[in-house]
Amino acid sequence: NAQTSAYPLVASDAGKVVRNTTGGWTIPANVFTTIGQTVTLLNASSSDQTITASALTYLWNTADGVNIKASTLTLGAQAMATIWFEGGDTGYIQSSNLTVS
Repeated sequence: NAQTSAYPLVASDAGKVVRNTTGGWTIPANVFTTIGQTVTLLNASSSDQTITASALTYLWNTADGVNIKASTLTLGAQAMATIWFEGGDTGYIQSSNLTVS
């Protein structure tokens, strides 16, 4: 799924890579409601992009076990992040280049 502007994830993105070149991604609540659904975000840009997850109740960072849903999430240039969903409001994110602030 190739995007070129800010993009809210949709149910049909489950199991796909959502590539974006600008604007970042928003993860709405209750979109990925089946346990085990995954989505991978690919930053195909030479600039950082933002992941907005504030609608979720939990977005657990697998790097340190912290709930980062309310944080500013920045996916670095040319980086990928995969999110595994436990239900409509809970996800687990793994990324090679994710800044949480």
